[in-house]
Amino acid sequence: NTDAKPILDFSTLPGRFPFIMIYNQNETERVLRQHLDATFNFRPEWGTQLLTLKQGESGIEVGLRLADGSKETIRPRWVIGADGVRSRVRECMGIAYDGEDYEENVLQMMDVGISDFAAGDDWIHYFIGQDKFVLVTKLPGTNYRVLISDMGKADKDSLGETREAFQEYVSAFDDVAALDEPRWATKWRVWKRMTSSYQSGSVFLAGDAAHCHSPSGGSG
Repeated sequence: NTDAKPILDFSTLPGRFPFIMIYNQNETERVLRQHLDATFNFRPEWGTQLLTLKQGESGIEVGLRLADGSKETIRPRWVIGADGVRSRVRECMGIAYDGEDYEENVLQMMDVGISDFAAGDDWIHYFIGQDKFVLVTKLPGTNYRVLISDMGKADKDSLGETREAFQEYVSAFDDVAALDEPRWATKWRVWKRMTSSYQSGSVFLAGDAAHCHSPSGGSG
């Protein structure tokens, strides 16, 4: 509906940044890596796997498998587990992760070019129907981020089939816009969980390893 009008105009807000910024996670990671390298001469060790984590009176002992397949044992003063909802650190410490899943919803995203999208690139567009939710926003370059929430109907095996399913949802609100070949797509189910504790001795949990919820909350 090209006659739709913005409901929230962030440009009227006071302050230096009166807008919502969409920034890809891979770009955020790149900036952080560059900062670590330039400021602390530190580089993340990609491909390193946590095998064991033990904590006793003598301190912490961590068993690792390195990217080349070799194993290493380290004894750090602290361990911070920021390793996601399936945290190996949390598992090793036996910390409960209680909660539930939103089984009725599947959230799916795609980065894709869109031809003949008339709604404009300066806004985040929400299309809400009785049984459909679609979000479309422009990314840097030529791609758009398309997010849909449904009962899993668009959950397909191949990227081509997924594009066709996304096209069906977009066409429900814009019968002219056409999705190009996707650059990337992913899907996830939303959990609502929280650990029984953020700390066990000198081991801490952070981020999704400690708590997770719907991104609709706006806090990650």
